[in-house]
Amino acid sequence: MYRLLQPGEAGPVRTRQVVGLSVAVLLLGAALWTLVRDRDQLASTWESVRNGPWWMVTLWLLLPGANWVFSSRLAWALLRPQPLVDPDEAASQPTLTKSETYEVIGAAWLANLLPLRAGLVSRVFYHKAVNRIPVGTTVRSVLVSVVLGLIASLMLAVLSGGLLWARLAPGATLLVLAAPYPLLLLIGAASPVGDRGSVLTGGFGRWRLWDALAARYADTVCWMARYWVAFALVGTPISIAHAAVFAAVSQIVMLVPIPGNAIGLREWVIALIGPLLPAWLGDEHGQLTQQACLAADLTNRAAEVLMTVLVGSACGGLVTQRLRFRLP
Repeated sequence: MYRLLQPGEAGPVRTRQVVGLSVAVLLLGAALWTLVRDRDQLASTWESVRNGPWWMVTLWLLLPGANWVFSSRLAWALLRPQPLVDPDEAASQPTLTKSETYEVIGAAWLANLLPLRAGLVSRVFYHKAVNRIPVGTTVRSVLVSVVLGLIASLMLAVLSGGLLWARLAPGATLLVLAAPYPLLLLIGAASPVGDRGSVLTGGFGRWRLWDALAARYADTVCWMARYWVAFALVGTPISIAHAAVFAAVSQIVMLVPIPGNAIGLREWVIALIGPLLPAWLGDEHGQLTQQACLAADLTNRAAEVLMTVLVGSACGGLVTQRLRFRLP
């Protein structure tokens, strides 16, 4: 499982790292240059963010932290020890705890700023070495998370489209968007915990999948809220349907192994897709421009990087302490 790279393998690995980092830097630089070139848009963006309502600025800063919370909840749902096992199976159960899951996900979040998904790779080997979780199980949990993300994005898109048509009051809209989360948790709580899963469920019990889908849905709603807030802060309000589309697209783009959760690439994809969205999707907000989309996602990225550094540094320190006392 652990092996040293052979002399001929080190070169290609370093090459992929350099290429990935270079692409990320170039894309991000191009996005910043495009925004700076349009001085009016840049001035308007800065003025809107500076004068934004305090509650909106607070959401802008804290929502990326909510993504960490629900991502950790998702990992815990899939990888936590199996309850109600035979005594002779207890010794082979994972030693992962809920608090440890939050720490590992937070540290991996920071490490993912490095090339080639360093956070994901380190998390796989950490669980193997420290928590007795096979590499294959962790990898399967990541793949299942991707599938659940697509399902959650579809759920959110359908709900957002219905809300756009229904034109509900803001309070009712929030209730409708939040309703699937406790419902999915209740379904998970009602599912038998003895279920060990099958090939169709990726080897995970249905009770795990319902809990994981609830967490993934909440994570996607947070992404939708982040885009809604970011566009409002740069002076280009969007509908929840627009925000739901951007949230779904961002989840797909971030699967690309570019450092920093597809930094640079995500901003450009949002900027290219935004103006192509039909005007009716934005309701009374009208058509989006490429500059407004770039400004919004760069604003979104700024809060994300800030929270990643703060949360990831704290979690990395806690994980280091765990390793000191748990490994020889």
